[in-house]
Amino acid sequence: MGFARRSEAGLEPALFEDVSEQGCCIIGDFKIGECFVVTLPKIDTVGAQVRWAIGGRAGLLFDKVK
Repeated sequence: MGFARRSEAGLEPALFEDVSEQGCCIIGDFKIGECFVVTLPKIDTVGAQVRWAIGGRAGLLFDKVK
């Protein structure tokens, strides 16, 4: 469990699966290329972009941390 903030919306609860340092799967209706910010307990807050989306799930690629 964590949170996602889309550019035009406020902070919303979100369900995540298969979280790694590079990305994760998020449950919900998302579009390829969509960018937003996610907050996860072990990752903290990071920007992310949808790389694939199918069947109510989407794969996120986290922004690189400098």
